[in-house]
Amino acid sequence: NEPFKVCTSPQVLNNLAIGDQTFRLRATDFAGNVSVVRSVGWTINAAAAPTFEISQKPDAFVNVDRAQFYFNGSTITKYECKVDSGNFSECSSSFSHVTTEGAHKLEVRGQNSQGVWSDTKIIEWFFDNTKPSKPVLTHSILPKSKDEHPQIAFLSQDAGSGLKKYECQVNGAPYKDCTSPMILSDLRQGPNSFNVRAVDRANNNSEDALIDWTLDSQAPTTPMIRINQMPPYYEFPTSFSVESMV
Repeated sequence: NEPFKVCTSPQVLNNLAIGDQTFRLRATDFAGNVSVVRSVGWTINAAAAPTFEISQKPDAFVNVDRAQFYFNGSTITKYECKVDSGNFSECSSSFSHVTTEGAHKLEVRGQNSQGVWSDTKIIEWFFDNTKPSKPVLTHSILPKSKDEHPQIAFLSQDAGSGLKKYECQVNGAPYKDCTSPMILSDLRQGPNSFNVRAVDRANNNSEDALIDWTLDSQAPTTPMIRINQMPPYYEFPTSFSVESMV
């Protein structure tokens, strides 16, 4: 509904709004005569934003510095990526980035052949390559002990991604998840060992904490009395010795 204004042919129309459109045209000669108005109408529909999927991305917590991403979008002709506080720049559907330890964020968007951008997708992850501290053990186990169910407490610290779990090993058996304090059972008579390590959320293992001891919970054998001299009339012996197998 704008007023007529001078134009030339061909005419390129820009910045049209979404919805119904009308283009009207008339010709004027040098004598001021005006032709019949011709018009054409059409409708501009809102273009649907293209979509894409992220088929590969880092886990929430990782212990490697290179993050690898793959994007899949059948109608996408161009991707743009932005890492942390940087700026958007064109990237490929196979994108990788080397980071320092800490929290990171990737923003990615795609554009189709009509110039329409997709919604921006955000991926966040945490790179941690530092081991947790060696666990500190608290217990009352003596080098030689008769306790068949000793209790061991352990504590580790992790300033990066945070602790996820502890893993314990008794007498060389496979490591198993465990919690502190742990009460041991089914120990063998003789040498025993206990190992524990901490695991953070990026799957870094701490140095093992270890304790060795000997279990002896078996009582000595019943003593045997050997009479060295038996006086007449069964009087109390003048001397004897006691032997026991320990």
